[in-house]
Amino acid sequence: MSWLVLLCALEVGWMPRGDMVAYDPPVDVGFDGSFYAQLDVEAEAWGAVFVGGSIRTNVWRLEDGFGFWPERDLYGFRAGLRLGIVEVGFRHWCTHPVMPMLLGACDPLWEGGYEEVYLRIGNGR
Repeated sequence: MSWLVLLCALEVGWMPRGDMVAYDPPVDVGFDGSFYAQLDVEAEAWGAVFVGGSIRTNVWRLEDGFGFWPERDLYGFRAGLRLGIVEVGFRHWCTHPVMPMLLGACDPLWEGGYEEVYLRIGNGR
């Protein structure tokens, strides 16, 4: 058994349906048929302690094709303890503009984040 394990994963996916709505000012953004790419990394020590993170970037479907202009990304951080099938941990999720708001290049309504403290029971990550 290794005392330190490094894990890395690249995930790509298709979003067949979806939209987001902002109410003030009114904005309706549909992203049916869009794609995303997500990179995950994690380090696990002594088979129990872990810390990791991820970043997801969307490739939005536009009226005339696809556009890869990442206005904002979704970031994730996680840390915790795994003992058998039990996992206790902390997660932080946030989204931030890639372009600074001061340049007027993005809408501040889409910036934010939240945190989770959790207990998970099950096999697999």
